[in-house]
Amino acid sequence: MRKKIIDSAGEQDFNWLNWLLRNKNWQLLKTLACIVIVGYCIYNGYLVIPDLNQGILSGITVVLILFFIIGNMVQLIKDPVLFKQKILFRLSILYRSFKLVFIISIFLLVAIYIMIATLKINQDQRVLTMGSILLVYNVVMAYNEFKILQAS
Repeated sequence: MRKKIIDSAGEQDFNWLNWLLRNKNWQLLKTLACIVIVGYCIYNGYLVIPDLNQGILSGITVVLILFFIIGNMVQLIKDPVLFKQKILFRLSILYRSFKLVFIISIFLLVAIYIMIATLKINQDQRVLTMGSILLVYNVVMAYNEFKILQAS
């Protein structure tokens, strides 16, 4: 995109395009574009920053989410090629881990239902099946992030 802007600025006398392409001005434009896109997503509800319960832990969680978003924006602006490679690497690991989560979840569900039938427990009141599956998913995702950090 920058190369096309340079070519069009060279063809005609656009001083403001030449100013835009100098040193840090291009970085500032990319930063502004990222902020506008994130602001648009927040405004339309595509990106929701949780309120949680307004406690100290909730505030820390929101700050960590914002830190993650801002860190990714900075990384996207500084080195978009490396950012793309990291995202594709994460997506490939995520794709491979779906198999593992599915298999572990099925075995966990079967074990839970066998235990419920054996002990004659009321399932609706005692066992949170979706919570168990979510726990398996989070453990696998934490393991994936650990593998990503080791690969870096």
